[in-house]
Amino acid sequence: MASISGDYGGVKTQTTPGQGIMGTLGGIASIIGPGGLGLFGSDIRIKENIVPDGTTYNGHNVYHFNYINDDVRRRGVMAQEVELTNPDAVVEIDGIKHVYYEAL
Repeated sequence: MASISGDYGGVKTQTTPGQGIMGTLGGIASIIGPGGLGLFGSDIRIKENIVPDGTTYNGHNVYHFNYINDDVRRRGVMAQEVELTNPDAVVEIDGIKHVYYEAL
């Protein structure tokens, strides 16, 4: 089977058979957007104004923050911290770490 490629909403992507589940997941996410798969940009490098706000039921730190160049305050975890104890809940897409919250 040949690879599938195309320009989807300005994001050029290519998915090649046999690249593994993480590669396939990354290709699909680039088409429909990370939030559409239950993945959320949780990389500390894309956030600012980070303030601790407790922990989850299983001990992950929770923070209030906003994404750089976005004034909307949000609440969530940091991918780099989650990756230390639950690496299967973190995926990297285009150099940005995302957390699959349902896996926490």
